[in-house]
Parts: sequence; C-alpha cells; structure tokens
Amino acid sequence: MSNEQLLGQETEEYGQVFPAAEFVTAREQQGLSVDDVARELKLSGKYIESLERGAFDELPSMVFARGYVQSYSKLLNLDVSRYLALFDNLYGSTSAGNAPQFRTTSGAQSTAKLGDPVIKWSAWIFVLAIVAATVWWWKIQQGADPAISLSPATESVEVESVDGSTLIVPSGLAHGNDNQTAPQPEINLVASDGTELTADAANSEVPEADSAETSSDASIDSSVETQAEAEVQQEEAPQPVIGTDVSLRITFTDECWVSVEDHTGKVLEMRVKPGGSELNVSGEAPLKLLLGRVEAVGNVFLNGSAVEFNRGSRSGVVRLTLPQSE
Repeated sequence: MSNEQLLGQETEEYGQVFPAAEFVTAREQQGLSVDDVARELKLSGKYIESLERGAFDELPSMVFARGYVQSYSKLLNLDVSRYLALFDNLYGSTSAGNAPQFRTTSGAQSTAKLGDPVIKWSAWIFVLAIVAATVWWWKIQQGADPAISLSPATESVEVESVDGSTLIVPSGLAHGNDNQTAPQPEINLVASDGTELTADAANSEVPEADSAETSSDASIDSSVETQAEAEVQQEEAPQPVIGTDVSLRITFTDECWVSVEDHTGKVLEMRVKPGGSELNVSGEAPLKLLLGRVEAVGNVFLNGSAVEFNRGSRSGVVRLTLPQSE
C-alpha cells in the first residue's frame, strides 16, 4: 500500500479533521505548558491554543499554519512528515514553492521614503508657513491703530475795536509761563475790511482799542487761571489703586472679539461675543481691555459707571486701560 493510500486512510479515520489533540497529549506527557511551548517557538499562547484545537483559520494564513505545525511537531519529537502530509491532504499544499506569487504594478515600484531630502524640506516649509500665518493672524487680532498725536490748533481771540475793526490776537500770548520769557511771535492784525496790519501799525492807527484789548486780556487771564486751577485739581485727584477689585460690564449690539487682562497680565476673558449679549468680568485694576470691533459695542460700565471712549478708530480696534486716568 502506497504512502498516499495510507494518508487517505488516516484522513478517513480522523473524519477529515486534523489530529491536533495529539499535540495536547504529547505536550502533557512531556510536562510542558502552553506558555513553555510558546516561549520555545517564540509564538503567542493564543496561536498555540489554536494549533491544539485545529483552528487554523484563527492563524494569519495557511502558510504560517503549516510552518507552525512543522515546528510544533518537531518540538514534541513527533513525526513531522506525517503531520505535514495530513495537513497538506486536508488543506492543500501550501509549501513555499506553491505559495501564491504577487506581482507589483509599475506605478508602485518607486516609493517615496520619509528620509528623502525633498520630502523633509517640503514638510519643514509647510510647518513654517503654518506658524507664520498663525503669528500674522494673532498680531492682526491683538494689534491696534498707532496712537495719533495731533498738536492742538492754535486758538485765537477776536477783539472788536472802537472804530469797528476786528483784531485777531493769538491766545498763545496769554498762556506764557511767568518764570520763562519766550520769544513773542509776530502779531498779524486783520481789519474788518480784510487788510492785514502789523502790530506797530495797528497800535498807531487804533489807539482807541486799548480799552477793549485791556478787557480782553483780563478775560483771557481769568480763563487761564481757571484752567490752571482745573489742572491742579486734576493732578491732585486720586489715582486708581493697583490691585483693587473692579467689575466690568460690556453690552454688544453685534458680534465682536473682546479680550480682558488684569494688571498682572492674567487673561480674564478672550472670546467672540455675539450680538445682544453681555460680558461681566471682575479682576484687579487696572484692567486692559481690547475691543476688536468698536461699532459692535453698546456700552461699557466699570463698577456701574459708564465709560466714555473714542469710537472713531478707523480699523475698529480700541484699547482701553480701566479705570481711565483723569
């Protein structure tokens, strides 16, 4: 009787089932555990249990299953060729020579490597572009219009003389410092008919205007004194105490980006507020307030008192320090 006939007879005796139970019997007779076998074959215990149950479909593939059967039977000193022949008779020959051949397509022959300098530099350029765009957006959100300092317009005082002519006197003459002697600017006098006169000519031609000029100078001096007293009172006004708790309430008529920080730089609020909402926040003074869209702001209240500020920013961005200095 040939080997193939013997294998066919054994297969019929086992009822078309691989005799995996013999692995269990042989292992127990040799005093080995599943973990011992797994350690020797460098496989997981789950694979050993699948082999002993004949559950080859739980293994990665039949090619691997055939190799595991060969290694396991060799470890247990069993007849390796017999178990391989039974496996091939039941599941077909899956030897290396009969393993399916895989054909690669021409498009997949060249694969880009992560270490390629082109890929590496492209990735760095992309990351830097993202960082630059983020910084630019943050500066746009945080930035405000530069402070525009305008010199105050020169004020003038019109004095009507006795003969009906009008004298235009710069008010800067009346605000001179008593302790310093500043050079006096040339005074141009304009008559009612539009004729420009020099100071000497005006003094010689309109001597009657002395009384009117004297009264005008007196009124200017009184206004200067009143303004000086107001400035002294403002200087003596108490400044806000740093670190005191204040409450801030802002109403919004439309969507607006807002940021609030206390005097230590701690961010108390930073978000986009929708129209019709309110922002209520408390912190240690002074508070730094940034409004990204001033036309969307209704009212600003500090400790219940309304805060007045310039709403004429061309970009719509307004920065405030609250309480405002007097």
